Amino acid sequence: PYLSLDLRDRTGLINARLWNAGEQTAQLVPEGGYLRTKGKVNLHQGQVQLILSNFEAVDAGEVSADDFIPRTPHEVESLLG
Repeated sequence: PYLSLDLRDRTGLINARLWNAGEQTAQLVPEGGYLRTKGKVNLHQGQVQLILSNFEAVDAGEVSADDFIPRTPHEVESLLG
């Protein structure tokens, strides 16, 4: 069994997997919450995924919401003008 998660931050989305994870481990993942993760990036069937070695739930007060809001690398004014 494994746990499959979609993780997002301001840079985008990545699928993460934790192998040999049971229902008790899945219950530790806060829906819509924040996680601190550790793992290795792997290419599987042409898609990048994160193979987790560890994760922990993090309280919303410990993170900056700015790290999770999508941004553009361009000057906003030049996009509007």
